Parts: sequence; C-alpha cells; structure tokens
Amino acid sequence: MLSNPSEIVMLTMVAIAAVIATRIIRDVTSSARKRRYTRPVKYVLILSLSLGFVFSFFETAALLAAEIMALAILLLSLYFYLVGGWLTSHQNLRSFWIPSKTIKDWFFYLSLYNGVIGVVSGVLSVILPYFTSFEVPATIGTVYSGVSVLAALMEFTILLPDKSTICGLVYAFCFVTRRFNNSKEFYVEDIDFEKMITNTIHSEVDVRESLESLVKQGFAVKQSPTPMGRVRFKINVYGAKYLEVYWTETLIRISRQKERIEKVLTYVEHRSNNVNPNDTKIIVKALEELCLQKSKLNLLREEYGLAVGDSWYHNAKKRIDWLESRFQGLKGVHPQVEAQSNSSGV
Repeated sequence: MLSNPSEIVMLTMVAIAAVIATRIIRDVTSSARKRRYTRPVKYVLILSLSLGFVFSFFETAALLAAEIMALAILLLSLYFYLVGGWLTSHQNLRSFWIPSKTIKDWFFYLSLYNGVIGVVSGVLSVILPYFTSFEVPATIGTVYSGVSVLAALMEFTILLPDKSTICGLVYAFCFVTRRFNNSKEFYVEDIDFEKMITNTIHSEVDVRESLESLVKQGFAVKQSPTPMGRVRFKINVYGAKYLEVYWTETLIRISRQKERIEKVLTYVEHRSNNVNPNDTKIIVKALEELCLQKSKLNLLREEYGLAVGDSWYHNAKKRIDWLESRFQGLKGVHPQVEAQSNSSGV
C-alpha cells in the first residue's frame, strides 16, 4: 500500500503535522505555559482548527472565505502603505491612524488562521481516502496555504524600530532644545520629529508610535490639533524619567561601539608604522578592516544620528580615510592589493 513514494512522503508530512499540532495544543492548554499565548492567539487557533474541519467538506464556502481573507490582507496592506504613511498628514485621516505593531499582529493572526486551515485540510485530504470514499479537494489546502504565506510576508516586511533608541533620541532632542520646565515636564510636536531623526534611517512614523506608547502607559498626554502642528505630546515627570533611562542606555551602547572602533583604528595605525611595503598580505588585511570599520561607522550614524556626535563622527571618518590612503600609498603595493581591497568592500 505504501509502495508509492508520494504516499510515503504525504504520510510522513501528516505524522509531522500531528506531532507539531499535539505540541501546540498541549502548550495552549497547559497552565504552566499559558502566558506564552495571548487570548487572540488561542481564539484564532480554536477557530481555525474548527473551520479547517468544516471547510474540508464544503469547498464553495471554503473558497469564498479564503477570498475574503485575501481581500482583508490587500486592504490592510494598502492601509499600512498609504494611510499609515504620508496620508496621515491630511486632517481628515488622522483619526484612522493605527500603530504598526497592531497591523503587524493582525497580519500574524491572518497568517496563523489561514495556515492552520490549510494544514488541517491537507491532513484530511491524505487521511480520509484510507477510511472513506470522500476526497477533500486539493484546492482548499493550496489556497489557504497561499493566503497564509502572503500574510506572513506582509508581517515580515513590517519592521519595528528599537523603541529604546527612538525614546533616547526624543529625550536628547528635548534636552538640547531646553524643552524642560521647572517641574521637569516637556512637550514635543510632530513638526519636531524630523529634527529628532536627522541623519538616521528612522522615520517620523517611528517617533509617533514611540510617543503613542508613552500615552498608553500613562507617561504622556496627546493633544490634537496644535496651532503649528497636527499633534502634540505632553510628557509628564514620570515619562521624562522613563525617557531618561532609555537615553542613558542609548549612550552606553553608543560609547561601547565608539570604543570598539577607536581600538581597531588605533591598532591598525600602530601596524602601519611598522609594516613593510612588500607585506602585501598585511596591507590587504588592513584595507579590509578599514572598510569594515567604515561600514560600522556609517551604521552607527544611521542608527543614532546626531547622538553619535558630529565632531567625533567626522574625525573618525577622516582618520579612516587617512589610514586607507596611507596603506594604499605605501611603496611597493602591488595593484592586486587595491583590487582585493575594493572587492572586499563591495
């Protein structure tokens, strides 16, 4: 009966799915691990398992539900890239703003929902023919698996920034611009967001979402609209202390990364004083390391912006450029040295 290789593969997949499903159900129902699963996840698992069994016997209803899920994913993705982005600048659309984390969670639920239905339908399509004459249509498992993959890809493409870094940049901006009053409270407006993330890869939406999280925690109050902007966040004294902690953490990370770059540059500079022009291997390794440190320096700037320090950044960059020109200009450097160095930096 199992002479066909495809049957062996399918039954093996069914066995793997059964083991994984047993593990998940055990974790969900276990009191010791119930904190891992939020209430929405439990409801999605229970609902999708039930619908997976029902839809296996009603192909038309299953395909109709799958089409609705696909349209929901399309509309949600359009919202994220349009309303969640530049359309929030319009007065009439501000009330429709939803945090990226919430949208990311919705895509996760949709992916989980459709994936479980696809797995259940696929398992039944393999098992039922051995016991009954009924055959589950293969289109059900295929369609739901495809919709699940689409939702998972959308969830994957939504990148959430490091909240501690954003909060640290907010505190640094307000400290430099002297926004604090006598009670150590301060405010920020959306017209300030661009200055907070100057020279970084972060967006104004990232700043807005970090401040919205402060509102949810009771550390800030949102006011909208304002005379010069669309939204203002008043940070109370507890929120100021909260942001100060993040700023201290950010400073520690910046200092540590700057120290590592400084140590490497000092070592390379020391080796440059004693290197023989004929030691092409050392020259190549030095140029490769300098390219690596230049990349780390740029990443540091993109992550923390002006918090890195303009003077230190430009001095470090000039130092790297000087060391590169020094190694490249050593007498006796073979042209292959520069070629290898350029290929390693690409």
